[in-house]
Amino acid sequence: MNTAYIFGCSHSMGSEIEAPGIGSCTPYNLENSFTSQLARMLGYTPVNKGFPGGSNDYIYRMIHEVNATPNDLIIAVWTGTERIEIYDEILEEWLQFSKGMDLSASKYTKTHQAFYDLFARLMADKLGIRGQLNKVKNIIAGNTLAKLKNIPIVNLDAFMPMNFPGKESLNWLFPETSYCEWAERNNYSHTSWYHYRLDAHTDFAKLAYKEILDKNLLK
Repeated sequence: MNTAYIFGCSHSMGSEIEAPGIGSCTPYNLENSFTSQLARMLGYTPVNKGFPGGSNDYIYRMIHEVNATPNDLIIAVWTGTERIEIYDEILEEWLQFSKGMDLSASKYTKTHQAFYDLFARLMADKLGIRGQLNKVKNIIAGNTLAKLKNIPIVNLDAFMPMNFPGKESLNWLFPETSYCEWAERNNYSHTSWYHYRLDAHTDFAKLAYKEILDKNLLK
């Protein structure tokens, strides 16, 4: 079987499917996310690289770095506009930042806090314009890279869907809504962190699979 590479945030990796409070990338969460279920329905082996707090910058970077072939698939679950990542040269790792995130972990320093404060004022501004531009930039760049590599890609929104010129030309699942909006509209139960349970993931995977077949998105 060929591989479906999944990039996104907590919703794409199945946070808290296993149980409320288990938000990490456990095998059960990863295997039962709607993205992994969808990949298997399409005949691919899922490699789920989503993680809690993942940003649109992260999704683009993973599309850039992935070692995929034209026989594989990318499932990109684009996330909130207020998120960003930076590379910390001292820690030698990428760090995620988002509005309201917990910076109490030991690896976050006063310098990181100062950066976050600046980010919150400039990137996550009241109107969200800079964040929206950043999201669109990553979407267009990610899809362009996938096209240049001749790798099929399916896009959708985890939450906060937005329209932009050219979106209609992309392989986009449910362009007018998002996974979270669909789940909320259909009264699926969620945790206190607004992660949805296994029934929502399974039903959405089935709906997405039908949408892909009906619209021939992977022609």
